[in-house]
Amino acid sequence: MLTLRPDGTAEASRMPVSSGAIGEGTACDGLGTWFLVRAGQDDRYRDGVLVHLDGDCGQESDWTIGGTEQDPELFVFLGDPDAGDLRILTRD
Repeated sequence: MLTLRPDGTAEASRMPVSSGAIGEGTACDGLGTWFLVRAGQDDRYRDGVLVHLDGDCGQESDWTIGGTEQDPELFVFLGDPDAGDLRILTRD
């Protein structure tokens, strides 16, 4: 679960993040921050959300915005870029 608040704070529970090692991933709990990154910035093709959790899960997670306006989702590939593990977060 990931909660993104309008003030730029984030709260995660069992959110998948990259551990930095190819093919590995971990799930994190905690508080942190997030911000929107628009398509065209940093060679992006689509809008996305960068989430940075405090503490042991301090590595930044780069999620891509997908889905529809009625059913939005965030997705990320973890691990090997050619054969990664797709993780999708949907709105409750």
